[in-house]
Amino acid sequence: MPTTYQEAPNEVAVMLAEIVSKWHPKIERAGVTFLLLFAHGKDGENALKLHGYPAAAIVNVVNLPDRVAGLPDCRIRIDGDRWPMWSDAKRQAILDHEAEHVEVQHDAKGNVKRDDVERPKLKLRPHDVEVIMKRHREASVEVQTAQALARKLVQMEVQAIIPLAAPAAAR
Repeated sequence: MPTTYQEAPNEVAVMLAEIVSKWHPKIERAGVTFLLLFAHGKDGENALKLHGYPAAAIVNVVNLPDRVAGLPDCRIRIDGDRWPMWSDAKRQAILDHEAEHVEVQHDAKGNVKRDDVERPKLKLRPHDVEVIMKRHREASVEVQTAQALARKLVQMEVQAIIPLAAPAAAR
């Protein structure tokens, strides 16, 4: 069975709205709208992957024909299988991470560029890892990944410095 999708509960939209209001004023002022979907994997597999790696969430800008048809400006797909296991702090960090990717386009005078249906023109950008780490600390995937990498590097360094003891039978 392939990945399935369902609309995320309203509480997720409320959480995202609070995050956008607090940290993403350009997105809020431009009136960017979001469609939030929970993705569910099959048989314990990760519901979402990005570039072949498991992802907690993925954001994309909705294309013009779909926006003309009435869809929101951006779509955020969230791993709905793991969402219940995450703390609210981690949920906020993940949603903030995705919102950080969304960039509102402006003209030379600083006005928001608009598309054919007067929605704000958007593009995706690499998020600022440092900003997310500072805002959410240990709840952010970025800090958790950095900590895991640091532990692995220390372990590798210790193994390189201290040779493994010879087995007792070889002594």
